[in-house]
Parts: sequence; C-alpha cells; structure tokens
Amino acid sequence: MSFTAPKFTNAGRQLQTRVIAGDMLTFTTIKLGDGTMTTEPIAALTDLIHGIITLPVHEVRRNADYADVTGVFQNAGLSSGFYWREIGIFAADPDYPNDRSHDILYCYQNAAELAEYIPSASSAVIEKIIRVACVVGDAENITVGLASQAYAKAEDLQALEEQHSKDVERINNALDTVDPTKITAKAAPADGDGVMIADSADGGKAKRLPWLNVKAALGKLFVPLARKINGKTLTEDVTLTAADIKMPDSEEDVGAAMAKRLGYNDNLGTGINLKEHVKYEYLSLDGSKDSELNGSGGCLILPGWRSGPWGMQMRFDMRWNALFIRRYRDEATLWDDWERLAICAPPEVHGLPLASGFPAQSYANTYYKTQEGIVHLNFCIFRGESTAFVERETICTMPEGYRPSTVIAAAVGGDGKSFGNGLPAAELHIEPGGQMWFYGADTRINWIYGEITYLAG
Repeated sequence: MSFTAPKFTNAGRQLQTRVIAGDMLTFTTIKLGDGTMTTEPIAALTDLIHGIITLPVHEVRRNADYADVTGVFQNAGLSSGFYWREIGIFAADPDYPNDRSHDILYCYQNAAELAEYIPSASSAVIEKIIRVACVVGDAENITVGLASQAYAKAEDLQALEEQHSKDVERINNALDTVDPTKITAKAAPADGDGVMIADSADGGKAKRLPWLNVKAALGKLFVPLARKINGKTLTEDVTLTAADIKMPDSEEDVGAAMAKRLGYNDNLGTGINLKEHVKYEYLSLDGSKDSELNGSGGCLILPGWRSGPWGMQMRFDMRWNALFIRRYRDEATLWDDWERLAICAPPEVHGLPLASGFPAQSYANTYYKTQEGIVHLNFCIFRGESTAFVERETICTMPEGYRPSTVIAAAVGGDGKSFGNGLPAAELHIEPGGQMWFYGADTRINWIYGEITYLAG
C-alpha cells in the first residue's frame, strides 16, 4: 500500500500556531479507518471519514522539522477485516489536555485505491509498527500523551540482553565445575532398549528411561511424519493454496470464490442478469410464488410478502442510491407511503456561503444536512476589525434544500472586538427564503457565534 504525505487539517494548523507560541504539543492517539475521500478537502476534516481502530501513541522522536509518531497495531480482537485506507494523527487540545473527547485531528493521510486489506484475527495474526512523520516546524515542547506500557523501549531491551549474557556466563561456569565421572554412578539399565540421561537434580547421576516412554513423550510434542495435509506429507514446509481450502458447503476453492465477489465500490455492470446474483423467493400479495424482479422508473422492486393482515415490500432506487420500504395493511386494503431508510454514510459538510463584504474568517463556518433532513449550522463569524453587524443585514443565504419552512429565531453569542466585551446575546433569524440576518439588542457586536439546528422545509 502507499499513503499520500500527511497533510495538516485546519484545526491541526491552528494547534501548530499555538505550539510555536508556547503551548504543549501532546500526541495522543493514531486512528486507522477505511473511509473513502469525497469532495470535502482534507483541511476541513475533524475526524476520520470512517474510523475503525484507535491506537495509543507509543513514541515520538524529533527529526529536524518533523516528528516521527509511532504506534503498534495488532489485529487481535478484530472480528471482521477491513481495507486500511486512512490514518489520522490526533493531539490533545491545550485547553483540555486530559479530555480525549476534545482531541484535535492534527494531520491526515489516505491511500485511496492502494488500500491494504487487514484480515480479522480469526484469519491471520497481523502486527504492524505504524510510523508517521508529522510536520512540527520550530516547536520544541513535544511530548506523548498516552504512552503504551505494553511495549519495551530500546534501552529496556539492551538491559535485558546484558542480563541474559551474565546469566549464560554464570551457568557455563557452574557446568565447568561438574565432575563428569559421576555420570556413571547409578543403577543398571531398566531394560536393553532405553535412553541414558543425566539427572541434574541428583548430582548428575546416570539414569535410563525406557524408549517406549520417550517415544510417547515426543509424540505429544511433534507431529508424526506419516501425517498429511490435503495429501501433502510433512517432511518439509507445506504451502497451502486456494485449491486446498474449499468454501463452506462447496467444492469451489477460496481463490475462485473471492474473484467473483463484489467489491466495496463495484457494481453489477451492464448486461448482467441480476437474478444470477440474487437468490430469493418471495410471495406476492395474493400468496402465489413470484420469481420475477419487477422494475419501474430506474427502480428495482422486490415482490411483497404478507402474513395475515400485514405485508412489506422493498424498493431499490438506482437514481438516488437509496433503499425504501412500505407496509401493507389488510384492514385498510392499501399500501402505506414509501419510507426511505437511512444508510451508514456521513453527511456532506459545506462552508457557509457568507455574503460579499465579509472579511476572511479565522474559523471554519460550516453547515450540513442529515439523512433525516435536519440542518446543522456551526459558525463563528467576524464582521470586521472595527465594523459592527447591521440589523437585518444579510449575512448569508442558505441554498435550496437547506432552508426552513418557517422563520427560525435563535439566540447566539455576541462579542465586541474594538468596542469592548461583555455585550448581550444576539438574535439570529433564518428566513424561509434562506436569508440569515442579525437582529441584536446591541449593534456594537462584530462577532457572533453559535450552533443552530432545524428541520429543512
């Protein structure tokens, strides 16, 4: 696999600025995931797209303008495999140094189509040293937040090796003092077919063990050479191929079966009969068997089934990449409306479209909409160094699909920069036409900040 060079996030770059000014840069965790990059830039990320594994940072070593951040990954306890596609390095927020929920995504990498597959623990044992070179610039105050105690440092291994050498020397010196003549001092052989050993617990005296007992003991430690694996003898290392491993309830080998599987981003392609890939048997509403897939308007509708007064039908809409269900109620003799099911996909995050005349912003002002149609706004908007917000001045216009059906009025934080602090809270309105404007008790406010949630109209 191959990762792109680590890139700063906006939050990571802001943290780097604070570190140069004197704050502590404390690396805490390394996260691994399988998320696929979308149109959202790396700089806007605050977490992995789809994180799976969280590792403690084991070691940080400074190298010029870079710091090598190291962690150790093992797949022990991993119940299912995944494509390792993304890496994120997290650091502690100086304002919340001991609270991991406030950790900052410092830098990020994505391997895209060059992702490596990590199998589950039941398939293979995997251990990797994860080392990422992070830009730290002129920062000197760098440390490790949650160093793992499960792995020895290089100096610990060196000390252990020195102790081992001393122990070996001491044992050799003790063996040099043993009188070899004492090995012939004990009893006659128990039988003619035996093995002579020296009993160190009895002064090195000779003892004989029956060969049958020796073979029985060795048989518990070693596999007999007569044993075979798929017809291959154990006289040398055995390499198992895909043909040696069959799929459950099938004579097809694993390699052939895996070659036919649909990948994460694969589709069925053109000219492929879906019925060859989908095994099913459904009952239509009249109770008869239906073996055909009925499609309409770019949709795939699975024939409905019914048990007593209830029934259910599923619909796959290829236009919207969505899944719908609806219920049948016998007492009403009708189908309910189609209901869209949520899927495991993060929402697209957008930058707030501020009106012209607003200066460049220090903070990320974002909005997004969930699959349920709930709009989230998060903002900290600066009007100008010595410019206050004007009442009913349009700050931005929300695009269609993100507008409320009625006027949303929300209390937000207000602050004055050149005019002084301690100003009262401001009121923000969002109109059904999408206009967001300021309405405050004190028009000296030139900062507003807050988080607003509402249902899209």
